Amino acid sequence: MNTIERLLSATSPHRHGAWPDIFPDHFVATAKKEGLAEQLYFYHQHEITDTVVLEACKTEYIATLSRNMLFGEQLGDLATLLKNWPCILLKGIYLIQRVYPDAGLRRFSDIDILVHPEDLPAIDRTLLRAGYRRDHALDVATLMQSTALNSVMYRPPEHGRAPLHVHWHLFNSILPKYRAARLDMDALWARATLWSDGLSGLSDIDLLIHLCEHAVRHSCCKWILIRDIAQVLSGSPALDTERFCATVKHYGLTQPVRCALELVRMDNPDPRLEPILDTLSMPAPGSGERLFTRLACRGYRHPELCNLLYWSAQPGLPAKIHYLYRALFPERSVLATAYGVSPKEITPATYAARLGRGLRYMRK
Repeated sequence: MNTIERLLSATSPHRHGAWPDIFPDHFVATAKKEGLAEQLYFYHQHEITDTVVLEACKTEYIATLSRNMLFGEQLGDLATLLKNWPCILLKGIYLIQRVYPDAGLRRFSDIDILVHPEDLPAIDRTLLRAGYRRDHALDVATLMQSTALNSVMYRPPEHGRAPLHVHWHLFNSILPKYRAARLDMDALWARATLWSDGLSGLSDIDLLIHLCEHAVRHSCCKWILIRDIAQVLSGSPALDTERFCATVKHYGLTQPVRCALELVRMDNPDPRLEPILDTLSMPAPGSGERLFTRLACRGYRHPELCNLLYWSAQPGLPAKIHYLYRALFPERSVLATAYGVSPKEITPATYAARLGRGLRYMRK
């Protein structure tokens, strides 16, 4: 059993009596890296006899709880500030309120909301007047025309507050935005339900699809992204699995959702996973998908690891070659938008520096 498997057994609320007798030296460090140290303390604080492990995990839990409570107050202020526009609450802070039993179990670094594209200019002006600073140098009208970006970050005026990440499409940071082509945003908004303080939440089906795509898009950089999916699945006993599978196929997201749920199966032995995976299965998963899953299970992390999966999904050799080329050399306009500069400033040296950074990261 590797460290990731030991950690999942020790922290999963779905696995009882699986407490490790001996902690490897790097066990707590791995728990922190994977975003699970808080859950290690919450579920097993009375069983941990190693005082060093106990104090390290307790420190993480208290710090996360304090931050989350502060950010929760900020969310109330934001709900009042943006009360004139429909907003859907996404990811970390929404999951804390909806599926986790304690506010200290899941760390998050920003507040994510989804808005209608046509409302973004007015929301942008409102946030700027309230003292928020837009991260991107380009104006929102230019950003909305991009094929590469569909979200923008705003920094709060007060120190210690969470940045606000405003999305106008559910899938973000996609180069190019090919994965989102079949997502029906109007239907997604229609299925959303009012949550609290005038803010809405995604339906169970859309939330699960979003979390699966988000985890894979970020190469499962922390296991907490997989735990999120397991928590939502456990908290959705009335999930219509047939409709879920049909929606996944309609969106063209069968491969990333299936891959994420394969990892969830390691964490949560939910009996509903088997028929879902059977419905989403394919005769022979590609080599890229198999390698991605194997590396993720072993704790290997790299931000571009997901390209193995998406490359494997391309139909035929020409499509695979084109995908690889565009992954290494995005269009000049795409990089210009991502870097916030004019396309004229994107030169061969820009591409060389980008490749160099990738190679240095891989060597680490």
